[in-house]
Amino acid sequence: MQKELLREYATRDKKDIIKSFMNILPDPDLILKQQSGKYNEMQILRKLEYDSHLIAVKQQRILQVSAMPWEINHQTPQIPKEIMGTDQQEAWENFNREVINFTAPEGMEDEIRDMLMRINVDEVIEQVLDALFYGYVVFEIMWEIRDGKIMPKALIEKPQEWFVFDTEGILKLKNDKGEPSPLPENKFLLVQHKARYDNPYGLRLLSRCFYPVTLKKDCTVFWAFLTEKYGMPYLIGKVTRNATKEQRENFLNGLIEMRRDAVAVIEDDESIQIMGDTGRNESSELYKEFINFQNNEISKAILTVTLTTELQSTGAYSATQTHKQILDRIALADKKLVERTINRLINTYLFLNKGGRFT
Repeated sequence: MQKELLREYATRDKKDIIKSFMNILPDPDLILKQQSGKYNEMQILRKLEYDSHLIAVKQQRILQVSAMPWEINHQTPQIPKEIMGTDQQEAWENFNREVINFTAPEGMEDEIRDMLMRINVDEVIEQVLDALFYGYVVFEIMWEIRDGKIMPKALIEKPQEWFVFDTEGILKLKNDKGEPSPLPENKFLLVQHKARYDNPYGLRLLSRCFYPVTLKKDCTVFWAFLTEKYGMPYLIGKVTRNATKEQRENFLNGLIEMRRDAVAVIEDDESIQIMGDTGRNESSELYKEFINFQNNEISKAILTVTLTTELQSTGAYSATQTHKQILDRIALADKKLVERTINRLINTYLFLNKGGRFT
């Protein structure tokens, strides 16, 4: 009885349906599974970033955190007096929302700050946030001996398709045969976004944008075809009834050139009538409305809101402020992801040089 209490009982090896070839846990993303074939899963997601609206909202979410200053503290940071108000909780939330806080042992703040500056931590912060969109990010830590200490000189983000998770949820490197091989300790840094027991690959926000981006792309192609074919007015040439076939063909060629040059010379018994497409504007509005709907779906997938990226005719100031508050909370959660990641790097550095981890 005590043994059962002290060990994990519901494990993957007791479920035949999740056992896989070569002890690899399959990626459960159904959208990417349906599209895999010509490209691997990560290439499919990367191609989505060619969409202008998607890359805009992605950058907006990243900038909410990457634009924040960062600090090194050995304890809970003190709230500056200038923002201290009667509501201590509100003052703390306002301060905590604006600064990325990394933790170091007392007296080592300058050493840790220099270490982070050497690895270009500002760029690393943006790369950490890629986990939001791709589910997980893997950094290889490049160590060097410097002044008698082993220090990180760079964090290199490696392609996700190089790695897999085994049936124990442990990250492995795929070898040239596609087989998982273990990673050396203290060499790699794994960042996961909303990873679960049954899905260590994490939640990919870009995967949720696949259909909106694809549908918008197809709609844009049809809209471009509509504009090219019906965007210009029709030119109808009138000739006399007894005009020869050669005269008609020459007149037709003249109309074709007129569409390009906007000038023509005709006989006095010939005429040109310009006719527009009265239903063209209605068709264009349908395409525009459909594309706007897909853009809103992309905004909701990345930002959970829409009013911060596009001004809606029915939007109100209060609704916009509410959406901004939601974005602030999202930024706070994203900031914690960055803080946990960099603090793990700091702990690894301390472990390798001090023989223990600082908590």
